[in-house]
Amino acid sequence: MIKKLLRYNYLSALGAVKRPSNSYHILNGHFIYEEPNQFSEYKFELLLNELSKRYQFIKFQEAVTLISNLQVPVKPFISFSFDDAFLECYTIIAPLLEKFNTNAAFFINPGVIDSTDSFQKKFIQKNLCLNLSKNFMSWSQIIELHQRGHLIGNHTNDHIALKNLSKEDCERQVYEGKKTIESRLIDKCDCFALPFGTPVYFDETGINAAMKYHKFIFTSSSNYEKYFYLSNKNIFGRRHFEGSWPLSHINYFLSQKRVY
Repeated sequence: MIKKLLRYNYLSALGAVKRPSNSYHILNGHFIYEEPNQFSEYKFELLLNELSKRYQFIKFQEAVTLISNLQVPVKPFISFSFDDAFLECYTIIAPLLEKFNTNAAFFINPGVIDSTDSFQKKFIQKNLCLNLSKNFMSWSQIIELHQRGHLIGNHTNDHIALKNLSKEDCERQVYEGKKTIESRLIDKCDCFALPFGTPVYFDETGINAAMKYHKFIFTSSSNYEKYFYLSNKNIFGRRHFEGSWPLSHINYFLSQKRVY
């Protein structure tokens, strides 16, 4: 507890004086608050408002294109993605991002969508390794977000860490997720986010399976100063955040200059 408090104060103090770097930043979250209350939506909107004063918001697809083309940013830019498809992505996050004329990529696990409450509870504990009480978006809500200009990406069918899986199991998880998304959206799914994000949870077999079926892959690699993971121009690094984080903490992490 003391160590956590010291880290919080350290990031708050330094983040208060740090300046954002002129980079394309992809912020990746999962929810607004672990346990939301009646003020959660208001606080997240305040955070977005403060971020918009320091960064230019750009749509996720635009950020991917600019980074792919090795464009040099002249100011700090932010785009957003959210993994796991919690219901607040539809009820709170997407509407607020739209108020700021931007969008997000929502990476989903088709295997949990439109399942029972008891299945979803077990899924969060077992597959996401979280102790949370949340619901997931429905297919009708996901389809609506797609129609409103948000990107829907694949996150494996069942949020399975791809490390140490057989080639067949990796490809099954990746392909089933993609196939279901494309059949529901009646559109291509070119983007894939690796479950849990960091190399602790994936290996070359998982990367190869993801790249076999998708054009763009997204990690949450700790090596955030590099735009591309292991210099692979199809694998993009994202910076983890959550909606409850203080602005100073985000400023601290995004002060780091990114390079190609």
